Amino acid sequence: MNTRPIHIQKTFSLRAFHLIKRTIVKHLKDDVTLVPYGSMITGCHNENSDIDIMIFFDKCRYAMTRSQRINRLAKVFRICKTQISAEKMMFIGTAKHPVIKILLNIGGIDIQVEICAHNPYPVLCTWIFKSIIDSSIDKTTIRQLIRSVISFAREHRIHGTKGRSPAISSFSYTLLVLYFLQQRGYINTWNSLSSNLGTTSVDDEDLIQVVMNGEDDANEDWSIDESYSELPNCFDLRQEFLEYLLSILREKYRVISIENNFECPDKRTLLYVSNPVNLTNTTDTLSESKYYRIIDVLEEELEWTESY
Repeated sequence: MNTRPIHIQKTFSLRAFHLIKRTIVKHLKDDVTLVPYGSMITGCHNENSDIDIMIFFDKCRYAMTRSQRINRLAKVFRICKTQISAEKMMFIGTAKHPVIKILLNIGGIDIQVEICAHNPYPVLCTWIFKSIIDSSIDKTTIRQLIRSVISFAREHRIHGTKGRSPAISSFSYTLLVLYFLQQRGYINTWNSLSSNLGTTSVDDEDLIQVVMNGEDDANEDWSIDESYSELPNCFDLRQEFLEYLLSILREKYRVISIENNFECPDKRTLLYVSNPVNLTNTTDTLSESKYYRIIDVLEEELEWTESY
């Protein structure tokens, strides 16, 4: 397990990104744009976070089919396999989102890289999360809180969307934390200004164009006022969040949305945490057994901390 500070982890991860970017741009005949996304970009990464890369094929400004993405990624994989010295490398075309996984060792530290293709949603969500966090004068505490919550979930096995009893992903936990901070008045409400965002009928081709225009232009498609509220220390804030999450889960069928004026979908699920781009449920795989386990874990944690 890596033990270096998280800022060192980010430095080496970005080195890995630029290595892969140079290799693919040099050897792939197609014109491509590689965009890093995920926790490494929002600043919510930990010492073991991977670096996520989305590759867009510049001449294909339309939404690709699954088979098209697999074929393009297969070409990228062959280039990486022959041009990059890696500890491990595999292409998983059968995954829900086809992905290339590469394990690099840079400066004595293992860096896990995941490359997907032509999917604008995670990139836009990364930029949205980053703009919301950066709107606070206490952005460092917010990032610490998100890391702490996700680490807590991993330690107590209430994290992840795979296996027989899926729980909640890092993406959904981040949305839950941001929603909690909004409800407590620590940050302001995020609003979509563009017809291309925040609707169930959003067009993938429009979103691809937004991404291709770059992060600065994308930030003009939404707004959030700066917040000057001072936050409590991270431990107290985490406990406050866990109490809030427990109250939400006990209600059942609760809809959580960081958007303003969000209309509740006509679906009854254990928990609905809305994707800010297309309003789909990011916790739709949450199993009933894991739902009740999360409640048990939260109750036990809060009871333990109250006793001290």
